[in-house]
Amino acid sequence: MLALYATGLGAKAVAQRLNVTENTVADHIRRIRTVYAQLARPANTKVELYQRGLEDGFLPPPTS
Repeated sequence: MLALYATGLGAKAVAQRLNVTENTVADHIRRIRTVYAQLARPANTKVELYQRGLEDGFLPPPTS
């Protein structure tokens, strides 16, 4: 979910791809942001979520 959302898809598109509701996507993204905030590594935007995902190995590095 993080990979799809952080790399640019909206919550609706992520929900459709994963066959879940938009509320489920929003809930997971909210939880992810909460964990990062608790770790003093806020991820308030998609860009910050993408950066955290890269830093933590949840997302593959961009290709040239």
